[in-house]
Amino acid sequence: SASFDVQFGFNGEYQAQLHGLAQAAGIEATVEDDPTNTYAFPFGPGTSTFFFDYPAGTAFARFQLRDDFTDGEDDLDLYVFQCDPAGSCFELGSSATATSNEQVDVPFPISVEEGFYAVEVHAFETDGPDATYTMLTWDFGLDDDRGNFVVDAPSEGSLGTTAPITVTWPGAEPLIDTSLYLGAVSHSTESGLVGLTLIDLVTVD
Repeated sequence: SASFDVQFGFNGEYQAQLHGLAQAAGIEATVEDDPTNTYAFPFGPGTSTFFFDYPAGTAFARFQLRDDFTDGEDDLDLYVFQCDPAGSCFELGSSATATSNEQVDVPFPISVEEGFYAVEVHAFETDGPDATYTMLTWDFGLDDDRGNFVVDAPSEGSLGTTAPITVTWPGAEPLIDTSLYLGAVSHSTESGLVGLTLIDLVTVD
């Protein structure tokens, strides 16, 4: 279980809704080292490219690389582009650390009709001629309670007060590596959705 506080800036009805928990999907690929160590979009040297689209009502998407999901001491970087139906793209987010621990989050991704996402993995530096890796992805919808976690929250807010929110995940199994689960609690008032609090589970004993 986990708890966090929410502070109310209004008086009235409040709703905490569950989304997920979604288990990561893994995409395994091999990318050749870029001898120039210079990233270029699209389809530049030393890149793998993947395309994603999402149905209307998707609340969140995440793309992630990890050091422990590569086959060596590799420095892989992650780039995410949003593209319109005609294929014109702009960089939405990137992660380019000195390791392969990279992550780009996309809240409320566009629907299929509005376009798609191009995600590129760039082999900035590999410990051989190439690197084999697994890219992790998650996504969940606004109406996507998968029945594997529950929330205890108040049903009303009072201006200037703070209340605890508690989430538990008795139904998320198998919990061999709980870091591979991602979900959210959304916060709504009578006026509609205010925002999301991500539930990112990490390995526990």
